[in-house]
Amino acid sequence: MLASHYGPAPAAASAVAIAEAAARYAQGPERLELRAPSLVEAGDTFDAALAIDGSGRVQGLSAQLAWDPSVVVPEAVSRSAWLESQNGLALSALPGRVDVALLGTREHGLSGAGELATVRFRALRVGDPQLRIDHVDARDAANRTLGPAALQATSHVAPPARTLLLAPAPNPARGPVQVTFTLAQPGRVDLAVYSVDGRRVRTLADGVMAAGAYHLTWTGDDDAHRGIAPGIYFAQLVAQGRRFSHKIVHLQ
Repeated sequence: MLASHYGPAPAAASAVAIAEAAARYAQGPERLELRAPSLVEAGDTFDAALAIDGSGRVQGLSAQLAWDPSVVVPEAVSRSAWLESQNGLALSALPGRVDVALLGTREHGLSGAGELATVRFRALRVGDPQLRIDHVDARDAANRTLGPAALQATSHVAPPARTLLLAPAPNPARGPVQVTFTLAQPGRVDLAVYSVDGRRVRTLADGVMAAGAYHLTWTGDDDAHRGIAPGIYFAQLVAQGRRFSHKIVHLQ
C-alpha cells in the first residue's frame, strides 16, 4: 500500500508482528463512513466527507465512491487536517477515488475518529446524487487486506432540505420508470400514477415514511399488475400538506 515503506523498511516478520499487535489492541471493527447529502440543486458544489473511527489496524486504504452521473460529477479530492495530524496523506488516482496512507509503518495505524478526506462534487441538476461507497480496500501494517469483520463501510445520507417529487426517468419510456421523491420530515405519503381522466392506475407508496430520499419503480402496470395502454399518465405525490405532479409518457 502507498507509503507503507516510507523511511526505513521494517522486516516482513516485524511488519506482521506490528499488524498482529494492532489487531489485538483493537476493541472492535474499524468503521469507515461516507457523509453526503440526499438532495442537491443544479449548479451547487458540495463536499462528500469520508470519515473513519479507527482502532489502529488501518495503515492505508483505497475507497471508490459511486454516484448518479446524471446528477453530479466529482471535481477534486482534499485531505483533512485530522489526517495531517495522523501524519497521513490522501491522493486521487481516479474520479471519486480516495487513496489514503500513513507515512511509515507504525505501531498503531489510523486511530480515533475524524475525517480522512472530502470529495468535491458539482451538481448538474436537481436530484438525489445517490452517493455511496462502492468498494474499499484497507490494509494493515503487513499489507494484508482487512475483511468485513475488521472493517465496516457505511454511507450516511443527510435528510433532504425539502420535500419534492423529481422528474421521472426515463421519460418517455417503453419499460420501467424510476419515480424519485424526497421527504424533509417524516410523515404520511401518497404516491400514485393517474391517467389523464383522473383515474388512479397504480399506487406506489401509501403510508407513514421516514425523512429521506426514495426511489420507486413503475413498470407500466396497474394495481392488479396488468399492463396498461400507452399514453400520458401523471405521477402525483401528496405529502406534508403539499401536492406534486409530473407527466409520464408511457410508450408501447
